[in-house]
Amino acid sequence: MEGESILLTCFEPFGGREVNMSREAALALPEDAAGRKLHKLCLPVVFGRAAEIAEAEARRLGAGIILCLGEAGGRKALTPEMAALNLRYARIPDNEGASPLDEPVVPGGENALFSTLPARSMAAAIASAGLPGEVSYSAGAYVCNDLFYGLLHAFRGSEVRCGFIHVPAEGFSPEALARGVAAAVGLHAFAQRAADRIYLVRRLCGEHVRGPEIAEQRAAARVGQIQQAGHRQTVPRGDPHLAVQNGKRRVCRSAQNAMRAQPSPDTGGRPSIS
Repeated sequence: MEGESILLTCFEPFGGREVNMSREAALALPEDAAGRKLHKLCLPVVFGRAAEIAEAEARRLGAGIILCLGEAGGRKALTPEMAALNLRYARIPDNEGASPLDEPVVPGGENALFSTLPARSMAAAIASAGLPGEVSYSAGAYVCNDLFYGLLHAFRGSEVRCGFIHVPAEGFSPEALARGVAAAVGLHAFAQRAADRIYLVRRLCGEHVRGPEIAEQRAAARVGQIQQAGHRQTVPRGDPHLAVQNGKRRVCRSAQNAMRAQPSPDTGGRPSIS
């Protein structure tokens, strides 16, 4: 995961507005995140075209992660999206005048596709950064959803992971929004997989709570504490029970205990997260 490039997309203004906070947030982000190059791409608010441009750029870059940002009026939190619908509905025309009404994004495609980035963990990471973060179960049916579904469909079955975060249209500075997005990206980079991260961090923190949401929130808070303390604690490839802290490879006592924990038959030995 380390060194893997990220394609970060945002949108131009639309609907008569002069700014789009997704673009402002993207501009406020650094050129790298969690040790990986961050490639920024501003997209047109045009059905179909936005997804085509983003897909082509992701393939050109060989990006392993595509994180899309969009603006959502009326929302009071940064909201990672759980899924995208195979539906186009324009309450206002897009920036080229198209106004589809209840049309599919991909004719014959699945009704919905789920994010391949851990939306719930990302929301917890945003909250741990001191910003409101909530999972959203509807990306709407406008160009944001169109882009998200198009990318999930294009990279379905591949190793490329796609996610989407809606940011509020007002009430937050670009720098604050950027901090929330960076936190979401940073938590995802903490371990190779979201399940591995929650499994190990819960053990490292001595957490034995049953609820997955509580576990993720506490794990995210612990990750923030580790990062603030200047310690890089990651999960090396090949052995999920080894940790690296301050550059020294060691077996954590809590990880040793985790090895002896009763495996969960339906999650490959890890607590399930949803």
